[in-house]
Amino acid sequence: MITQKSIRLYGSFARYFAVVSFVLACTSAYSLWKFGTGTIPWLVWIKVMVMALVVFFTNGNKKKQFYYYRNLGQSITRLWVICLSVDMLLFILLLIFINAIR
Repeated sequence: MITQKSIRLYGSFARYFAVVSFVLACTSAYSLWKFGTGTIPWLVWIKVMVMALVVFFTNGNKKKQFYYYRNLGQSITRLWVICLSVDMLLFILLLIFINAIR
C-alpha cells in the first residue's frame, strides 16, 4: 500500500531526474506538434534511451544518497520502477493530449 509518506519519498527521489524529463517531454511535444504522428516511435525510443542514461549516471553519481532510501525501507529497484513508470505514463499522456489538440 502506498501511503502519503511513500509518495513524498518517491517525489524526492524523482527530483534527481525531473529537469531532464521535463525538457525531454517539452521537446517531444513540440516535435509531435511540428512533424506529426510519424515521430511517435522515435520520440518514445529517444525517451527510453535518455532515461536509461539517466539511470546509469544517477546510479553512479548518487550512490551514497541511496542509503537514505534504503534506511527508510525502500529498495532502489522499486524506486526506479515506480518513478520511471509514472514518468513514462505522464509522457505518453502528454503525447496523446498533443496529438488530440493538433
